[in-house]
Amino acid sequence: MVSTKQEFLTLFFRFSCTTQRGDIKIFDFGLACELNTRKREEDGTYHLSHMTGSLRYMSPEVALGQTYNAGCDVYSLSLVFWEMLALCRPNDYANEEELIAHVFKANERPQIKRGWPESCKSILERGWEGDLRKRSTITEMTSALRKLVIQLHHGEEDALLEPTSRRSTYVYDPSTGKTSVNNLKRMVTA
Repeated sequence: MVSTKQEFLTLFFRFSCTTQRGDIKIFDFGLACELNTRKREEDGTYHLSHMTGSLRYMSPEVALGQTYNAGCDVYSLSLVFWEMLALCRPNDYANEEELIAHVFKANERPQIKRGWPESCKSILERGWEGDLRKRSTITEMTSALRKLVIQLHHGEEDALLEPTSRRSTYVYDPSTGKTSVNNLKRMVTA
């Protein structure tokens, strides 16, 4: 029997958010705008608004008023992914000043817990990389997430196809290496 909720690595996948081909749909995390390629800097970034969106999920370059590109959404997605895994909110500081000092200036990130698969650690670390040039692209992150879903479903690529049910919730138990709905039931009752 499982003694704590922290023993589980929880992944929630709404399969209704995948296409028939199994492509995972990634949604915008803030205020969307069309990027004008004529205004693109040599490094591929743009001068856009800063401090836009939820500070907790905001990338350092957006918070600090630097130039940025779509990589800021990869950063945000990484924090949402961490939140799904940890079952708690990231960057939970007492006030905005602390959050800015720790996350944006000192480059601190949420703790990656022991027992999480290496593929999850890699997705997180590459996705919330402080240097925008080293951060995963959305294509790289989507590919890594697809591979993770297949891995957690024991190599079955059918896991990415539209299910017959509306949505599914699977919970990964790192102690057994298995993914199932029953793990969720055990976690909730633990």
